[in-house]
Amino acid sequence: VLNYEAFQQPCSDAKVRSLTIREAIDMVVVDEIHFAKQRVVENMSLRRERIKTLITLASEKNPELHVLGMSATPVINNLQEGKSLIELITGISHDDLKTSLTVDNCMKVHQQLVTLGARWMPIYDIGYEQLEIAVDCLDYLDEIKSLGSKGSPLALEQILTRARLPIIRQHIVPHTLIYTHYIDGIDRILRDALIEDGWKVGFFTGEDKTGLDGFLQGEIDVLIGSSAIGTGFDGLQHISNQIIINVLPWTAAEFVQLKGRIYRQGQRQDKVKMIIPLTYAEINGERWSWCESKMNRLHFKKSIADAAVDGVVPEGHLRTQAQAYQDMMGWLAQLEAGEIRVVNRPKVTIPVVSDEKSSVDRQHRYGDFSTINRNWNRSRSENTHDRLIANPEEWTHYHSVYRQARSEWVVTPYDEIIRWCRARSGYTIGDFGCGEAKVSEAVSDQHIVYSFDHIAANDDVIACDMASVPLDDDSLDVAVFSLSLMGSNFLDYLREAHRTLKLDGQLHVIEATSRFTDRPAFIEGLRKLGFEIFSVEDKWKFTHIHMIKTERRPVTDFSLRF
Repeated sequence: VLNYEAFQQPCSDAKVRSLTIREAIDMVVVDEIHFAKQRVVENMSLRRERIKTLITLASEKNPELHVLGMSATPVINNLQEGKSLIELITGISHDDLKTSLTVDNCMKVHQQLVTLGARWMPIYDIGYEQLEIAVDCLDYLDEIKSLGSKGSPLALEQILTRARLPIIRQHIVPHTLIYTHYIDGIDRILRDALIEDGWKVGFFTGEDKTGLDGFLQGEIDVLIGSSAIGTGFDGLQHISNQIIINVLPWTAAEFVQLKGRIYRQGQRQDKVKMIIPLTYAEINGERWSWCESKMNRLHFKKSIADAAVDGVVPEGHLRTQAQAYQDMMGWLAQLEAGEIRVVNRPKVTIPVVSDEKSSVDRQHRYGDFSTINRNWNRSRSENTHDRLIANPEEWTHYHSVYRQARSEWVVTPYDEIIRWCRARSGYTIGDFGCGEAKVSEAVSDQHIVYSFDHIAANDDVIACDMASVPLDDDSLDVAVFSLSLMGSNFLDYLREAHRTLKLDGQLHVIEATSRFTDRPAFIEGLRKLGFEIFSVEDKWKFTHIHMIKTERRPVTDFSLRF
């Protein structure tokens, strides 16, 4: 019997090999096998690598080796996790399993999981009550509005925690679990209020697990936990039958895991209760609710886990946490203004011959390809964004003449990016200034692609100013700027790329070579932003700069010009 830490020591490799030489292993059981899964293709954990070595060496000595992997959550974040577990169990490569988030790929992973194993959904002789309580947060609306678009889900939840606090305090009984997905600043709000009420409080979070033993022994009344409480240990059901959710998790899989901490075998009470305070506000006769929008996200079977593990067809891509925040703050602003906005998606086409007069009119109004480029390059992005939102025809005209122009090019920049992406898989890519979203159209079966532009050419494009995109920090593997550093403040776009890229994330910039008046100085500017040069290539009339995000802090006070 080996724990996972046994596979992470400096001597682990030698011990694994010694074990397989000394013993003829008939069966390997990998309990909680999700702890050995691989989230990213290029990043194999030490424990997974050595467990894989154990299985491989044991199977070479014993061709009849049996491998049993056990997990309630084989897939949570992405399909690469499921694929890696399938390959770990079978010992063979499954290159036919693609990991981009499509329905077809989810179903193929599901088929393999069903073929290789069994899914047991226990039926407990325990009552379950889920109490969703509406909490009016109108008194906190001014604080919420003051966050604006530059705020964050954490900052919003810190405010809403104070609104939910009376309901939480009202329902506290001995042996209550409180779950809060976000913990920073929220832990103090909850702790101080409960101590004031006379309760003994402990914590089980990523950084502070000191409260668990006291809770299990009955010395602590209330255990406040973050996502760390959702997996990894058993026994809470012996002491607790009530969970209060302060901040909801983001995925259905996390929600089910959380419920399963007390709604499981060994529960000593006849009934389990989950209490969920949901904040809302009535604004100009309309209901606004951040909490209900998150709850709806959990009610609908949209997650990757639902599809891959249970075969439930997802209903579309889930919005990221940052996107969801932008959606709700935008909706709040519209309700405050009494506005209902209808979004019309402009069709990007080259005007037909019968529309020659209209085409001439647009050419006269907005100019040719070079003129529009020059005008947009001279304007700040927020001004261009507001103008295009008010009049999408200008954006449509630009992409019509752009399509005409590139029909004569020997090299098309987005084709270069597509070629690079197709040689790889499993990346999360941000296409800044995507235009017609050609990159997403071509490689979405291999990667997750977030496409950004001033105007959304289709429902998969996020309409925004590239100086402020609705993505979380460190969420991208690749950031792409294909002829899209347009705007006098394009340095802000590159800062956004740095913010959203993970460490060692990759930056691709392709621009017309003629734009650079001092290319070495431009590259040095990218280094000041925290990037390191990987390659610089000239391709026909274009320059392709490929950089890597480093640990260096970006320089905050400098200018960057072509």
